[in-house]
Amino acid sequence: MEQNFDLKNYISLSDFEAVERLSAKVTDAVRVDADGFDIFDVSLQTAQVLATEIGIGDNTIMLALLCPYVQTGLLSIDSVEHEFSAEVAELLRNVEKVKGFAITLQNLKDQAFSNFIISFAHDIRIIIYFIAEQYVRMKYAGKHCEDVKKRLAQESKAFFAPLAHRLGFYEIKRELEDLSVKYLDPDVYHKIVNDLQQTRRERDEYMENFVKQLCERIDDIGFPYVVKWRTKSINSIYAKMQNKGIGVDEIFDLFALRIILDVPEKLEKAACWAMFGITSSVYLPNTLRTKDWISKPRPSGYESLHTTVLGPDNHWVEVQIRTKRMDEIAEHGQAAHWRYKGIKSNDEQLNDALLSIRTALEQNRSIDDMVHNLSNELYKDEIFVFDNKDQLHKIPAGARIIDYIINIAPEPDWVELFSGANVNGEFKTLDTTLKNGDRVELVVA
Repeated sequence: MEQNFDLKNYISLSDFEAVERLSAKVTDAVRVDADGFDIFDVSLQTAQVLATEIGIGDNTIMLALLCPYVQTGLLSIDSVEHEFSAEVAELLRNVEKVKGFAITLQNLKDQAFSNFIISFAHDIRIIIYFIAEQYVRMKYAGKHCEDVKKRLAQESKAFFAPLAHRLGFYEIKRELEDLSVKYLDPDVYHKIVNDLQQTRRERDEYMENFVKQLCERIDDIGFPYVVKWRTKSINSIYAKMQNKGIGVDEIFDLFALRIILDVPEKLEKAACWAMFGITSSVYLPNTLRTKDWISKPRPSGYESLHTTVLGPDNHWVEVQIRTKRMDEIAEHGQAAHWRYKGIKSNDEQLNDALLSIRTALEQNRSIDDMVHNLSNELYKDEIFVFDNKDQLHKIPAGARIIDYIINIAPEPDWVELFSGANVNGEFKTLDTTLKNGDRVELVVA
């Protein structure tokens, strides 16, 4: 995070002065939440992440700044509408609604839950705010108790990191995953960090030399290409250690190199295999670790040719060979896959919208107009409801309680067992239409 962050550069002077006046009302008694975080410090750090790392507009920054004042009762949402703007007030109302759900780890692991949260929030900026706030809490969770650290880590790993990836916040996603390892398995985390720090300069020099020798041969064939390389994330290294029961020094592909070719689609396979041949002629491949996801792509649409080669000084390097189209699918997921292949899905609109938002953010364009009431357009045909065990169910928009029962029943005659349901604590008959986010507890006849 930037050390010289100046809030006045990101919001209007009148809003800045109003927040300054509000800060005078804050006392020590209202600063700390149940997890031990100073909520006003968290809100300022969240605003900084939104402004400098994500690059989103001032209304979302004001949402972050004003949340703790609303949370502690120092400011009403009606006052926000009067003193700031109706749009920020509406964002705050929706944040309060989302925070009203009992968020269980089981739901966080369910892809449908993230779709529900996006639909219920009514505005993707709220989701971006939650990601930024979680990121800040993870960054500063080290000084808090073990239960808090572990809970935040589990939430981040199951929900916030994948959601950050869908929006294209790759560095935030990577750090959320790495910090999750730090809090869930600190001994192994610190060992990985120490091992990587001790060899960082040598690794940089090694990869520069590795790439130089390879590129000298690639240039001969005349294909336009780019080369990217990195050390795998701590989370990736940790996952390999756990899955294979090995140490850092036993990981074959601690180094990862990506060669991206810019060729027409009809030449893709031939070009990738030609590149594989060149790579194998420069460095000895481990034939047991060649993975061909070009001939048979993964179900997600991921296409790439992976090989692990023995570089200078007997170090193993993973080389990923793919085309520009394949790389876009790898980075942007199903949305790009559908665009190229014409495949349809219930979540196509959502993923296309998230891709548009991601592209706008990458190009430093404002997304405020793009994301306003986005979910109202995305989820016209379906809603999400919770049962009495906090499990999430997706049903058609306009569905009644009787339709919900039919949707979840193992047998058709289940309907006869119930007289209605308690919806958000109030009894409703079988013909009552359900709304997005309703909690439904069936009542036996």
